[in-house]
Amino acid sequence: MNVLSAPIVAMAGISLYVGLYHLLIFVRRPQHRADLTFALLCFSITVYDAFCVGLYNAASVAEGAQWQRAQLISLAFFVPAFLWFVSDYVRQKPGFIVWGFSIYYLFAVIVQLIDRSSLTWLVDQPSIKYVALPFGLAITYYEVTFGPFTTIQSIFGQVVSAYAVLMAVRRPGKNNWKYSSPLVFGLALMYVAALNDTFVANGLYHFIYLMEYAFMGVIMAVAFSLSNMVLDTAIAKDALKESEERFRSLVETINDWMWEVDASGVYTYASPKVRDLLGYEPEEIIGRTPFDFMPVEESERVGELFRGSLSNKIPIEQLENICRHKDGRPVMMDTNGVPFFDENGNLAGYRGIDRDITERKKTEQTL
Repeated sequence: MNVLSAPIVAMAGISLYVGLYHLLIFVRRPQHRADLTFALLCFSITVYDAFCVGLYNAASVAEGAQWQRAQLISLAFFVPAFLWFVSDYVRQKPGFIVWGFSIYYLFAVIVQLIDRSSLTWLVDQPSIKYVALPFGLAITYYEVTFGPFTTIQSIFGQVVSAYAVLMAVRRPGKNNWKYSSPLVFGLALMYVAALNDTFVANGLYHFIYLMEYAFMGVIMAVAFSLSNMVLDTAIAKDALKESEERFRSLVETINDWMWEVDASGVYTYASPKVRDLLGYEPEEIIGRTPFDFMPVEESERVGELFRGSLSNKIPIEQLENICRHKDGRPVMMDTNGVPFFDENGNLAGYRGIDRDITERKKTEQTL
């Protein structure tokens, strides 16, 4: 085996490992599809690297031509995988252009598999390149000249890369550059490698092909970015958990009953303080309305006031009302609440607090 193919074998192994790792992440977090498409991207690079090893060790033009064709077929899988990954990464729904490129490269796979004419490869025009390198190393590429279809396929790759850059820089969100920069960096490596490989393929100077090394740069940059996204998600989850615990501690220590109702007035949340005020467990409150705990006359009066606040989407302020304790005794409550809305601006319900003012009202009556 040519010693220069050893790094390619190592990179193929790394690509396979990274792909399997992100496939496992996707299994555990299926809502993050970018991990799945990135895994497919890594697998396509693994296959490409394997075919590169074959080309590095080819001993004849006929053998090299077979590896060339295999490389172009693997690239026809790589390009759509890369486009779909970028779409998922930047959270942009794949549009007509992504679908169009994907269909074209599927067509390219079929053509490369079945065509044996000069449309794809000029097998009668060998392109043998001998590259002498430092430390006594050398490599001979046994290749043939691109046909017109293969030339167009390679040009399309540059167009796809430009479109991927456009999607990356237009990524929505506050930290746009933080998440776009790894993609832009990886695409820059691919452009440099593509330029080098074009010059080498056309005999403008003698050097090794670099695209396989650029692919490894893309994998490392994107894997680092995805790992940061996982870390940011974990940090945000911990912060949310801490905030929820702080809120729960606050709710359980204050003397007021905190609640939430939907737009129909049905309880969707009740703090544990309701046990002390009305004698009910929170789960006994959920799914019922405030009027279920009031005398008939009181429920009609308060219901009319609530419907007025509801229709005008205004806060409920110091609404005194009588509720029935679970043991049947009346409890005078002071109710305050504010409306909240969904992302479309529609009223989603009310959140507020109830305070037991029974003793205060008795004192006022006594005075």
